Amino acid sequence: MRRRPSALGVIVATAWLAAAPALAQAPPQAPPPATTVTRHPANDPATVKAGTLFTIHGHLLSVEPDFETQETEALGGKDKRAQQLVQIQRLDADALAERYVRSLEGLIGLSLMVDVMRGIFRDPAIFQQRIELTRSLVHKPDGSTLTLPSLVAATYHRGDLRLAARTLQERKASGSVAGAYTAAVRGTECPFAAGPILLVQQGSVLEGTREGRLLLWGALGGKQGAFLATEQRFVSITRTGGQTTNIEVPDRPGELYLAALAGPALVLNGSQRKTCTITLTPASSGVK
Repeated sequence: MRRRPSALGVIVATAWLAAAPALAQAPPQAPPPATTVTRHPANDPATVKAGTLFTIHGHLLSVEPDFETQETEALGGKDKRAQQLVQIQRLDADALAERYVRSLEGLIGLSLMVDVMRGIFRDPAIFQQRIELTRSLVHKPDGSTLTLPSLVAATYHRGDLRLAARTLQERKASGSVAGAYTAAVRGTECPFAAGPILLVQQGSVLEGTREGRLLLWGALGGKQGAFLATEQRFVSITRTGGQTTNIEVPDRPGELYLAALAGPALVLNGSQRKTCTITLTPASSGVK
C-alpha cells in the first residue's frame, strides 16, 4: 500500500523547489578591484655631470657638525658609530672600496626617491607628510637588514659613506688607472653605449666621464676596483581600483661592477644582475 506524503513534507519540498530558482538567479559577487603595476623612468642619466662624485666626496671629508650629529643618531648613537668605524678600518683595501660604493649606491637611491616623491606631491605640506610615512630597507655591513623611515635610512647611508670615505683618504691609493680609454659593452641592460671614456682619479676615488657627463663612479682597492654606473632608474607604481597603493623608487638596486686591476684592460663585471660587461681598454694600446 503506497503511503501518501505528509502535508509537512509537501510544504518543505515545495518551499525548497520554490527557493531554488531564486538562489540560482542571485547576482554574482563583484570581482575584486583590478591591480596594475606600471614602470616609469625616474631619472635622466644625461643630466649627471662630471665632478659630481668628487663634490660629494669632498663634503664627506669636510667637517659638517650638523650632518654628523644626525648621522650618529641614525647609526645608533656614539658607541655604535665608533664600532662601525672600527669595522670599516679593519677592512682590507678591496672590501673598503666595495663598502664605499655600496653605501654610495644606497645614498643615491634614496636621494632619487626623495626627488621623485617631490615631483609627485608638489604641495610641500603633502610631500612632507608622505615622505615621513615612507620606509626603506637598509642592508647593514654585517649582512643583516633593517627597515627605517626613508629619511633616516638616507642619513644612515651618508654616515656609513662618510666613515668609509675618511678611511679611504687615510690610506694611500694603490696606484693610478687615470687616463683615456675606449669602452666596449657586451650583454643587456648596459648603462651606456660603447665609445671613449676618460677616467679621472683623486686619491682612491675616480670618475669615468664622456663629454662632460658622469658615466662611472668608482673606488680603487688593492687588487680590484668597485664601480657604479649612471644608469636609467625606474619607479614602479601599483594601483588598485584606480587608487595608488604603492610607489617603489628606485624599483631595484643599481648594478655594482667589480674589476681586477691587473691586466691590460679594466673588465667591469656586474656582480648582481650580471647582465652587462664593460671593458675599458687604454686608448693608446690599440687593443680592440
